[in-house]
Amino acid sequence: MIIKKIILKLLVICFFLQSAYSCAQQVSYKGAITAKELLVLMSACDLLPLAKNNNISTALLNEMCQKGKALLKLGMSSYGPEPWVWQSGKLSDHKDFKYAGNQKINENLQVKKVENISMDSAHFYSKWPLFFLSARNSSQKAELLFFQNAIKGLVANLFKNVVSIDKEGCVVRYKNFIDGTNGVYRWNFERRGVTYGHSSFALSYTPFFSSFALLDNKKISDHYKKILSCYPYSKVEKKKYFWSRGLEDEKLLVLLSAKRPSEIVNTVPSETEKRYYKQYFYKRINPVNGISSKDAYAAVVGDRMLVMHYAFYMGYAPWVKDFNRYLDKISNLICVGCDNKFKSYHELHLLYFVSKYLYLNKDVNFNDNLQVKKIFNVVLSKLNNLYLVNQNLPVSNVGWDGVVYFNFKDYVDWKLNYYK
Repeated sequence: MIIKKIILKLLVICFFLQSAYSCAQQVSYKGAITAKELLVLMSACDLLPLAKNNNISTALLNEMCQKGKALLKLGMSSYGPEPWVWQSGKLSDHKDFKYAGNQKINENLQVKKVENISMDSAHFYSKWPLFFLSARNSSQKAELLFFQNAIKGLVANLFKNVVSIDKEGCVVRYKNFIDGTNGVYRWNFERRGVTYGHSSFALSYTPFFSSFALLDNKKISDHYKKILSCYPYSKVEKKKYFWSRGLEDEKLLVLLSAKRPSEIVNTVPSETEKRYYKQYFYKRINPVNGISSKDAYAAVVGDRMLVMHYAFYMGYAPWVKDFNRYLDKISNLICVGCDNKFKSYHELHLLYFVSKYLYLNKDVNFNDNLQVKKIFNVVLSKLNNLYLVNQNLPVSNVGWDGVVYFNFKDYVDWKLNYYK
């Protein structure tokens, strides 16, 4: 059995080495800074306060956090508080981005690259505001000011380059890319067909699964007030901008996001918010058929992250109790060496979500709350393992970078050195 495992491991390594060699050509996206490594590194940032509060060694967590912050700084086109974009031009060769010079999808779409294109709105605004929040919350003095300004620049760019209003109706529209490019994204994605993809403004659904409001910015709360004022959306608007979604499932996120976190401390949800929580949201944190890989991903790209934070900010006991129960359940699915049937990338999202929960409990003393202590130890063990121990499969983006690394320490160090 041991010999079989060794042979299998060697075959896996040979396969990825071959893939790395074939993909080692100089493409624009080699070394691109992605959510994969940031989900791990910024989780460490969120664990730091709770570790310090309970006299747990922070050396490794701090090392991971500082490397995550370094990657965030490298990715910014310029420093805030002025508008900035993420890695301008880095993804121009990528198959999801190389048709962006076209405004609409058609069956014979030709490659038309945009030289200085930045990330797509959907992925960036669902995760990067959270990453910068983790960085800010774990910083002090000059570094704290840097990330405060970075967040201001992120928000400034949203309103300068991405958001516009459909004057014929009542829709807050999002351009497809954060640099203001509004062409085709992900044409024929995963070979789904030549009619599949996102034409101009097709990512306008982005604010309905983003945790933007956690940035506690008045422009963001006003942004959501405008979105809220457009309810109910017409059938035509839903089809044109929102993938024909009804948008009632997402309304709790919009209702809460219209309020700034600093304004809701020790308050109670409105009756409307309670109704939407009960009717649409509760099922997400009380799944009948268990927690799927899709649920793990949606912990970050969806409304769970925002609603959890607002529950704790308000101190509303019924919702906090629901999340405590949910987090106890999902933390059992994060462990070293277990098979939870999750895609590895999706599991990293769940790990980050649980780390955010631990940050919300940063003042807890482990002697007074054994559940938080248990969850902390589970997450810390998983982070240490991902960072230091070789995994069964490469953690590096082999097809992007042309390199094979099996732990995040080696991969992140390679990426930092790549930019020197």
